[in-house]
Amino acid sequence: MININSIQIPPRAARILSTLREAGHEAYIVGGCVRDSLLGRVPGDWDITTSAKPEEVKALFRRTVDTGIQHGTVTVMLGSESCEVTTFRVEGGYTDARHPDEVRFVSSLMEDLSRRDFTVNAMAYAPGAGLIDAFGGLKDLENKVIRAVGDPRERFTEDALRMLRAVRFSAQLGFSIEPATFSAIPPLAGRLALISRERIRDEINKLLLSDHPEYFEILSECGISSVIMPRFDQMLATPQHSKFHLFDVGHHTLAVMKASPPTLLQRLCALLHDTGKVDTRMTDGDGLDHFKGHPFLSERFARDFLKDFRYDNKTSDLVMRLIRSHDIRIHPSLPNVRRLISAVGEDLFEDFLLFIQADDEGKSELAHKEFIPRFQKLCEAYQTVRERQDPLSLRDLALTGSDLISAGMPAGPAMGRVMRDMLDDILREPSHNNREYLLARYAGDNPPPPPPAPFLTIWEEIRKYEIIILPAPSDPDEDGIRAQIALKELVKESFPEKNVYLTGERSPAFARIPGFRRDPVCEAVFPLAFFLAAGADSAADLDEPFRQLAHAAFLPAKKGEACRAVRQFIKALSLPVNEKILTALKESEA
Repeated sequence: MININSIQIPPRAARILSTLREAGHEAYIVGGCVRDSLLGRVPGDWDITTSAKPEEVKALFRRTVDTGIQHGTVTVMLGSESCEVTTFRVEGGYTDARHPDEVRFVSSLMEDLSRRDFTVNAMAYAPGAGLIDAFGGLKDLENKVIRAVGDPRERFTEDALRMLRAVRFSAQLGFSIEPATFSAIPPLAGRLALISRERIRDEINKLLLSDHPEYFEILSECGISSVIMPRFDQMLATPQHSKFHLFDVGHHTLAVMKASPPTLLQRLCALLHDTGKVDTRMTDGDGLDHFKGHPFLSERFARDFLKDFRYDNKTSDLVMRLIRSHDIRIHPSLPNVRRLISAVGEDLFEDFLLFIQADDEGKSELAHKEFIPRFQKLCEAYQTVRERQDPLSLRDLALTGSDLISAGMPAGPAMGRVMRDMLDDILREPSHNNREYLLARYAGDNPPPPPPAPFLTIWEEIRKYEIIILPAPSDPDEDGIRAQIALKELVKESFPEKNVYLTGERSPAFARIPGFRRDPVCEAVFPLAFFLAAGADSAADLDEPFRQLAHAAFLPAKKGEACRAVRQFIKALSLPVNEKILTALKESEA
């Protein structure tokens, strides 16, 4: 049972109440502060409603602010604290579904309470007068129900945002929405298009930060998401037939939201991180779904969504960076982890760890068994990097651009490449971050040749062929896909006259290749780009699944030459290769 005596009015609000009452006016605390007090929650604000007109309120207090005086609201300042005091009022029609056409002050508390949104928000209280509950708000609190005051269609027609507020209160309080109130939403949901994006954004934020962010699904059930975020409905309709997933994209998103820490960054990222899967779903011959490149499209959708709802630039930047990185999976060696921290950003890396943990919790038991041990090793490696204070960014370099200029190197793009090479060097081996070593290696008379030699050899080999086909990974990994796409762009930039494709891309150019097909070579090898991007100096830096794959940068047009090139490349890097792959190469070459 809810205890009415649990209402404890703070001194500032009590002083305002007593001042108004001593002057002969009615005055009560009202709305959310009454509701939260009865539930044992700490109210964020203490709002007061009174029979006093705004000018009468201003006359009683030394410091006031005309917050919304045309609507009867005056903010009373007591030291550094404040309370909003609003005159009893009723409102006229809502032509634009947002603002009342008129506001009329009244002398009756009951009239004032009757125009409020939900019964749990339509209660008032004052010492001596007790709880004023004309619409059954106390009973609805006990039954954990959100119910509109009076006719829900009238309430939602007056202010369309109340439909979204019903879901938000449901999520914050863990309540259900009363059936008649819920049924009134779908026919009127379209009116939310008339509401400012900022007001909708604020309600979305409160829902996301609630104890039940998974109640976001209610927005789809009552037709609201089709107005404010149609992509969410599409996510609910996008299956994920995969050994790593239990749910469709939408329900996976809800599970990640529930598992995420209650910060706006984490919850927004949870909501938006897989939005790109709607457009990238591909089903293979075994009926398994793949979503190659979805982080890129998710980031693009997030950018547009955050801009549309007027999120600030800092929040938008952090959310997009986290989405861009969320699907990276690496072997957690120290060089790899340093590279990952540098790529994600030191400022964002702990949020990155928190998010991928939540993302994994929304997956299957098999995913837990495979990903959680690797995640734990990643966290251990990150802690080691922090304790050792390893250098992780250009600003950590012992050598600056000014030092290079003093050593005789001209400023320009070439210097930028040298700076990145130095960063790559110290990420691999932090002990190299000393002035003498970096000057001798990168600014001396005999700078080292650009590594790696096998890559340069193949780069020269590419010049011989008109058509370049980059292999796809047999077990798709988003980091590998990302690297493969980056490699394609690099090859196209370096050889604009060549035809460059990814395995499986449809193109008339493929018809000119005799006997071309998706052969075992294309399915078995992993792009060199992943090997390089992972920061591995040798096969020892790669975990077992990747040791079982050959690494190659390209497949030339002629099949036999392609197989020979792959075998030569494997030999050049001295990679341990699964015998099945070698057999496939020999068969293809024959």
